[in-house]
Amino acid sequence: MSSFRAQTMDFEVDMYLALGWHDRRLAHNCTHPILVAHKFIADRLWQPDLYFVNSKFAYLQEITTPNFMFLIYPDGLIFKSMRIDVTLSCMMDLKRFPLDKQECPILIQISYVENMVNLTWHVDPPNFPIGNNAEIKLNDMLITGTKYEKCNGPYPICSSGYSFVDSNWSCIRAYIIMKRLVLFHIIQTYIPTSMLVSISWMSFWLDPRASPARITLTITTLLTLTTMSNGARQDLPQVPLSTTLFIYLNFVSFFFLIATFLQFICIKILLESLSMVGYKCYSHLGFDRKKIAFSVRLFVSYLTVQSTA
Repeated sequence: MSSFRAQTMDFEVDMYLALGWHDRRLAHNCTHPILVAHKFIADRLWQPDLYFVNSKFAYLQEITTPNFMFLIYPDGLIFKSMRIDVTLSCMMDLKRFPLDKQECPILIQISYVENMVNLTWHVDPPNFPIGNNAEIKLNDMLITGTKYEKCNGPYPICSSGYSFVDSNWSCIRAYIIMKRLVLFHIIQTYIPTSMLVSISWMSFWLDPRASPARITLTITTLLTLTTMSNGARQDLPQVPLSTTLFIYLNFVSFFFLIATFLQFICIKILLESLSMVGYKCYSHLGFDRKKIAFSVRLFVSYLTVQSTA
């Protein structure tokens, strides 16, 4: 595998596809297999018409020459190996992103029903039916395993008398099992957003009467977190579901930021209410207006010191 893209829900595979079948017409008396080196000759021999059902784009590697090997054994066994590059679709379940695991299929069918040509896996571990190069690493995914199966299914074909009868469509399917490497997302998203939320808590130590400073700190943190949230969602397709990352950014982080802002509003309302109560009490007792204002300021300052201590 050379790439894995969650945004377009596909992955690219550079593979060697090995095929084997018997053709009695090509049996010969030589003691060694015949190597067909020219594509011109190989194209004039019968070959199974395989195709990838879930492919978006595929081509045969032709640098510097067409990359294939075609062998004809004395008993009529044909072995063909070719290097192809194919981009395959993979319908991913992103509910747990970026803590998700994916099983991406490689679905191969043939243009014949099962009673004409039957597709099977050649089981010979570790290279067959599926082998991979351990030296190839993906940026954000780790291949943890593979599995394979047959996936034959009913297919109606036209018989004599123009009536349709059920037959089986020959098909094989492989799965590449991967898990996402979460370290990148921890460094890129989780740690920065946690630091932003922690910075917003600094407003708890600011003077409640310093409204511009507390509002500016909270709003700036909120806007920065919104920008980071939008940037994190650019790597994902527009799917109608909530991922783990989306829940963390839009519910957990925003909840703490909004709670910080509501705490400031409650403290502001409480201090103003206490100021008005103190002013009315002193006025009722007949104290001078200037003395009342001075006493109320002292009382509010005392509450401020207690709340920030």
